[in-house]
Amino acid sequence: MVPQRPHLLPTEKGRFWRRSHRRIRAVEPRRHRELAAYHVITGQMRYMIDGRVFLAGPRTLIWAYNDQSHMLVSETSDFDMWIFVLGDELLGGVPASNAVSPLQNDLRRNVFRLGEEAHQELLSIAGMASSVGTGFDHDLCLSWWAFRALAACEDRNSDFRKRCPAAVQRAIETISTDPSVTLPELSASLGLSESRIGRLFKRETGESLITFRNRCRLAEVDRLMAEARSTNLTQCAFNAGFGSYTQFFRVFSALRGQSPRTYYAL
Repeated sequence: MVPQRPHLLPTEKGRFWRRSHRRIRAVEPRRHRELAAYHVITGQMRYMIDGRVFLAGPRTLIWAYNDQSHMLVSETSDFDMWIFVLGDELLGGVPASNAVSPLQNDLRRNVFRLGEEAHQELLSIAGMASSVGTGFDHDLCLSWWAFRALAACEDRNSDFRKRCPAAVQRAIETISTDPSVTLPELSASLGLSESRIGRLFKRETGESLITFRNRCRLAEVDRLMAEARSTNLTQCAFNAGFGSYTQFFRVFSALRGQSPRTYYAL
């Protein structure tokens, strides 16, 4: 597994900068203890989180949670974004893993498309923060940016919940709670055929039901491996719902771009 390291100095509550001011690119995925946010201003980039690559353009806000490996894969020549690293103290003492838990409840979302008003507000706060230097005012601006960014994403989640059919919401909740659930079990609990719920899920979320369940199963393997006293990867894969190690290996490699044993450094 990619090791988790602190990004901030002990004296820092948070840090931010423009991508155009620091063009250094990581050569391998990283994980750090703090919550990271990437607010795209211009151009486009491809950003990888836990092996999944997202295409992001202007008005996109990406969250990288403290348990996720992530890195910038590519960017256009006109690309620029604000990068924020937010420590627990800046988030009101709430651990970064919990501060955004409401956002993770809906498809474990990393990527949000902001409305124009929210986009401009966050740019304005970032510009204000860049003009005040260090100290209390700097930290206050960062806290305000984080609060407004989280609020904007909660609004987008609320919009999703309002328009999303109840069956899809229940499918998300069921799989997130128990990723080992089978498709026949899920369809029976929803009172819909497998093909019907599959089409609804894809239409509303843009992701197939199988892919979502696989990502939830991999997250469960991560949890089990972190808690396990032994490193019985095969047993953790079975407990998460995979039917065989071959299936687990195929899914893991496809979604995360490397073998399980390399990822977990076994």
